[in-house]
Amino acid sequence: LFLIDGVPQSNPLRDGQRDGHTIDMSMVERVEVIHGASAIHGLGTTGGIINFITRRPSQDSLKQSLNVQMTTPTGEFGDETSGYRTDYNLSGSKNYFEYTLGLSYERQGVFLDADGTEIGVDNVQGDIMNSKSYDLFTKLGYWINDDQHIEASLNRYQVKGGNDYISVDGDIEKGIPTTSVRGTPVGDAPYNRVLTTSLKYQNYDLAGMEFTAQAYRQEFEALYGALASSSFEDPVLAPDSIDQTQIESVKKGAKFTFVKDGLLEDRLKVTTGLDLIEDSSLQNLAMTNRNYVPEVVYKNYAPFLQLQLQPIDAVVLHAGVRYEHSELDVDDFTTVYGKGSVDVKGGNPDFSETLFNGGIVVSPLSWMSVFANYFRRVWYAGCGACLTRCECRWPECG
Repeated sequence: LFLIDGVPQSNPLRDGQRDGHTIDMSMVERVEVIHGASAIHGLGTTGGIINFITRRPSQDSLKQSLNVQMTTPTGEFGDETSGYRTDYNLSGSKNYFEYTLGLSYERQGVFLDADGTEIGVDNVQGDIMNSKSYDLFTKLGYWINDDQHIEASLNRYQVKGGNDYISVDGDIEKGIPTTSVRGTPVGDAPYNRVLTTSLKYQNYDLAGMEFTAQAYRQEFEALYGALASSSFEDPVLAPDSIDQTQIESVKKGAKFTFVKDGLLEDRLKVTTGLDLIEDSSLQNLAMTNRNYVPEVVYKNYAPFLQLQLQPIDAVVLHAGVRYEHSELDVDDFTTVYGKGSVDVKGGNPDFSETLFNGGIVVSPLSWMSVFANYFRRVWYAGCGACLTRCECRWPECG
């Protein structure tokens, strides 16, 4: 699971593998990585958590920084292969207020391999090679008193391909790699557009606990490159079966967390709370303006409890439990021609599950950590791709 300041970037309904590109790294102060399962977060965190922590406001009255950068392959200087970026950051504080503002722009050129040959561009999934991106980030904070803090943030990010190169397939048996040549791919350039807003309240001493309440909203839009697929066929709109898919998702959520540490002579830490999320997603065929997957609304609430115990300095034990309850809301709809123009009746299925995890981290040496983790994960396999019939091979599907 990718997070930015605790806000999940993954889309639970239409996972387009784009959740790693929703912010420019110049806005990030540090990255937290948690190995293994945790009950504190949902949306696939059984494998671990990557949390991008954005820049905090400076304690100075005013602080500014400007970075201008150019990169180019050795001996291959040129406009097509060179990359350019600039980013500006302003932050400071006055009385009880604090603020930060970040702006960035980046143009990435064509990537070359060790032999100076253009590597293959991914025209369907999208590529950061031959792309332009920009980011606008702002954060405002206010200290109510020494123990209470409120913070609002906004991030507007976009990355878009240049659509100036097409890939040339290689040959594995002959050892020929995939390359790129100058050309204009069919359709519009793939892109990511993301707008994320967040409001957070923290009380560092609420009955001896640290309390955090956070609400967020994210608008996510991703366009993919043109692809020939039998499911895109339409005798009038797409007789050549070529189209571009586009995912649109609006995610709203809130989280309430209580943390109590210092127990058992400062060896036990307890974290508990409630996680709420609502995701509304759909998928279109952009070239012909067809609705490929109807709007589906996903609602979830999940109370959780996570314990961390350090019996000795070199050993950390953790265990957690999370109760998940989810509901789906799908209206009646008709599939596209390539899927048979089938009338499908909607519905409101729901499902619940209690998930457990446990683990241990051992640090026998100051520079070494070894961890083991156990978790229980439940797969709900179904026909999410077309919502008319199941073509997967999971035995759980029935």
